[in-house]
Amino acid sequence: MEAILNHTTDGIVLVSLERGIEQSNTMFQTLFANEPDSYFGQPLVLLVQPEDRDRLAALMEAVLADGKGRQDEYRALRADHTVFEARIGLGYIQAEDVISRRSVCSIQDISVLKQRERQLRYQAVCRKR
Repeated sequence: MEAILNHTTDGIVLVSLERGIEQSNTMFQTLFANEPDSYFGQPLVLLVQPEDRDRLAALMEAVLADGKGRQDEYRALRADHTVFEARIGLGYIQAEDVISRRSVCSIQDISVLKQRERQLRYQAVCRKR
């Protein structure tokens, strides 16, 4: 399992609502240009731009409330303060007690995809003229 997690193209973190980020894979460290332990214990919302934090917190609360996975797009914030467009997906991990409420979070850098979408929209507008 560890080999799969450390060779995927998605950043993966295990996050506890109460204790913050508990574990991450190597792609997470690459995406966020950080040291392995620099985000441990930090809230998940610190991974995104300040204006996106309430929305990410609400997404996490919804996942933990009903156990249904969800995803949305955010502007993620690297350790060096550069920003990239990311799709963040959250899934619920069943626990016996409320104290252990956790989710698994996958993070994809979708910057290239978003840039291509903008180019295609621009080309479509230009063709209509």
